Amino acid sequence: MVLKLKFALEFARCRISSREAKIYYCSFPDLKHSETHYVSLTAPRPSSGERIRFCGVDESSQWKAATKAFSEYLEAYTIWNLNIHEEESRSGWACHLNRAMAERSAYFELVERDALIMHLFSPDLQTIPLQHDADPEIKLVRLQSSDAGINVYLAGLYLEGVNRWILGAAADDRNSSSTPLKAIREVLMMKKDWHSLNTSISDLDEKRTAIEAHWEASGDPIVQLRLRKIFDGSGRAICSYQINRDNVRVRHVKTYSSNYTVVNLEHSDLAKLSFGRTWNESREEIFRILKKRNIKLVEWIVHPML
Repeated sequence: MVLKLKFALEFARCRISSREAKIYYCSFPDLKHSETHYVSLTAPRPSSGERIRFCGVDESSQWKAATKAFSEYLEAYTIWNLNIHEEESRSGWACHLNRAMAERSAYFELVERDALIMHLFSPDLQTIPLQHDADPEIKLVRLQSSDAGINVYLAGLYLEGVNRWILGAAADDRNSSSTPLKAIREVLMMKKDWHSLNTSISDLDEKRTAIEAHWEASGDPIVQLRLRKIFDGSGRAICSYQINRDNVRVRHVKTYSSNYTVVNLEHSDLAKLSFGRTWNESREEIFRILKKRNIKLVEWIVHPML
């Protein structure tokens, strides 16, 4: 009840109707066996009425988890109001307390997704396997980045029974232990038993559909081979190419309240992660960007995350 009031207040501050929003909360053991707070917000997509889920996780507070979920919603809400196609890239979008923090997060996301794409199409690139204290079945590596000042991490869990991967990624410019844990936490969220959430059957079905789509893409044999090479650290190639950070461009800025500003950035030398038909249509552009880096490229693949 308290969470619902918090969300109602946030919607009101941003002058957005909360009438059709639904809120769910649960907690589960975290990486250090303490409690992690999980909050999800579902709201209808205006064009179709389909309910979309936005989630937030935080190890310290359900309020912070709720803020993260609401920030995810505001990103999508902004995209909907700009009439940007659903399959278009979500790279470079971020919502934060102010414009400077939002731009920082958006830039990290641009570099993070570019790094994942680069390694998928050049699996001979060197990765650095890392140790962690979470689930021993979760693999964690540091990827090469087109911005030497940004550390990019990829976590992955291979599910033997269904022959699928669950992936999570994170990036930051600080050498902080919390950044790789963010990637691991994304994997744990996907792995979590969704039946424990206090949701309706339709919402459960929607969540299962999203997870199954993720698994289906990662089950493609070519994708599997590349992910295995990324996580086993057997690659030896080095990409020395570095982008000019000053060439980043602000595409959209929208301030909703004193606590929420949404920003979208783009950089012509960073590959974007798009979805559906747009992913296949971006093939030429992605290869154009990657060929500048003088690395060995391999054939196109189905989307690793759908």
